[in-house]
Amino acid sequence: MNDKPYTLTSSLKLSLTFWIIAGIFVWLNICTINKLYSFNADVIKLLVASVLWYGVIGLIFWLPVHVFSGILKKIRLFGSNDFRLQLGTHWFIGFMLTYFYLVHKVWLAYSAALSMQGLLVSLLIALSAIITGWILVKIASILSRIKLFRSNLTTLFTLFFLIMLLYAGSSVLSGVANHMNSYVPEELNQTLPTDAKAVLIGFDGATWEAINPLMKAGRMPNFKKFLQDGIGVPLRTSQPTLSAILWTTVATGKTSKGHGVKDIVSTITPGLENNVLHYPYIFGCDLFTQFLMKRGFFYVTPLSSSARQTKAVWNILSDYDKRSGVIGWWGTFPPEEINGVVVSDHASMAKNIARQAKGQLSYEGEMPEDLTAAPVYPPELMTELAPFAEASARMSMEELNYFIEADSAKLNEVNQLSGWDREHPESVIKISYLTDKFFRKTTEHLLDTQSFDLLLTYLFESDAMGHWMWYYREPEYFPRVTPAQKEMFGSVMDSAYVNVDRMLGSLMQHIPEDYHVIIISDHGFGVEQFGDAYDVGHKLAPDGILMMRGPQFKANADIVPKAGLEDITPTLLTLLGIPVGEDMEGRVLTEAFKSDFLNRYPVRTIASHDRGESFRAKATFSDQDNLLKDKLRALGYID
Repeated sequence: MNDKPYTLTSSLKLSLTFWIIAGIFVWLNICTINKLYSFNADVIKLLVASVLWYGVIGLIFWLPVHVFSGILKKIRLFGSNDFRLQLGTHWFIGFMLTYFYLVHKVWLAYSAALSMQGLLVSLLIALSAIITGWILVKIASILSRIKLFRSNLTTLFTLFFLIMLLYAGSSVLSGVANHMNSYVPEELNQTLPTDAKAVLIGFDGATWEAINPLMKAGRMPNFKKFLQDGIGVPLRTSQPTLSAILWTTVATGKTSKGHGVKDIVSTITPGLENNVLHYPYIFGCDLFTQFLMKRGFFYVTPLSSSARQTKAVWNILSDYDKRSGVIGWWGTFPPEEINGVVVSDHASMAKNIARQAKGQLSYEGEMPEDLTAAPVYPPELMTELAPFAEASARMSMEELNYFIEADSAKLNEVNQLSGWDREHPESVIKISYLTDKFFRKTTEHLLDTQSFDLLLTYLFESDAMGHWMWYYREPEYFPRVTPAQKEMFGSVMDSAYVNVDRMLGSLMQHIPEDYHVIIISDHGFGVEQFGDAYDVGHKLAPDGILMMRGPQFKANADIVPKAGLEDITPTLLTLLGIPVGEDMEGRVLTEAFKSDFLNRYPVRTIASHDRGESFRAKATFSDQDNLLKDKLRALGYID
């Protein structure tokens, strides 16, 4: 190997070569995780972008690495060969960009990043980077003794080629396994005749910490009545506690790794046909993407249904000729064509579309005559929902008095509020109450007029109110809360839970007696301590709630081990007589079923419900995007 001292030009050549090859490796990762297996225009554009992108990164790291390796050379701790020192340094940077970000973004709770645990993990990552870098340069040293690899850059290309060969081999094996999983034996392609029907109700952020004392005080009678013959236990959540990820976990039986949703927003890559892409953590790709995203190089939309890379329970039911209703669920816009109906999470904000569908308003802007841009499936359903959109436009005096004492002037002030306004906490009361009112009325209407094997509905008042109003519930932790604010808003949080109970009571009047009802939240809520500081939220992953009642469920059953969000879909599939996917990370909550049911209809499994199918990766833009982004900012999910 050439041992001549490296000039700036030599260092530039090495830096560009290293990071451009890294860019090609990142490109392979992007294609693999997004299932882009055909060499089409999108794939070519991504290759060009990756090479240019990482070429720029190579330029950025070129001079710092040259200077730093010169310092290392003087120390002689890692030898004196310029090529090996710079190769090891570039590898160290790439390794740290990959794993430091991955660990502190995904694996560790946010609160643990600066804890002793977080610092020890960071040191271990750095040590691993040094060890793997040492192994890499040792291999380079061995290769350099072979005449064919005497050139430094030839050695570098060879190292990456070996790594890519291993990666490509594992990708091919994964593809073969997915193809084999696509075969389903005839006996497992049929449902068992359980005749069961179910409703899944999601109350975002609902916590036993608030529910139990209010039930004891007699203020949540519908929850108490439900639990008399039902199950009520904690439900384990997962990190990070981002609702978009967690509610997708509920609907798929898979965690983020399995369903592909990693954030509360979708990153839209301009210039691509399949524009919703997931970016890998390798070589800091996801980190750089977020950096560029915040500077306007990518368009960001609230979670798109295209971001999910696996079937949800409603897709699976469609495969088995069972009918689903999906109402308000996270990440359901644009709505999918299923055997049933989808009222997406955009629907409550589409009052203009609803009124246009009834001929009441001319829509300004592009809108297909067949209403395919409507936030519901089938699109013509918007005409039925228009009255609920109109009824959810303003609060009445009675409704506002659920939460605060108000006169006509206050009512008018609240109804005049536009959007999320921290200067006026009443805005969260108005928005969360009216949004849930729309979805509740929609749910009740569909229950009354249509038949479903499974209906899922999502309501978010308990979470939205928690983020804004819990401070006033426990003001002793927050000196900034004034006596006037405590007087005005001190009881709002409890009143929100009383309203949640009121919504449950209203829904139960429309659910047939023989239906199975499961009530969940994605995480708990409350005051959390971070060192000497306190905050309100769910970053420490407190348990959510799980309640179950129905003809085939036991009363007061213990769930051991503790149920998790990923267990809901496998349990629903078993209830409905459908086999569970072996690639699902959740389990069937067999403890909740009566033994006679499981004797007649035992748990069955198939390799996967995805059956080798690929999923949409194209976002549909919506006039509601900015409104939803305002909501996510107001709740502290995005900047």
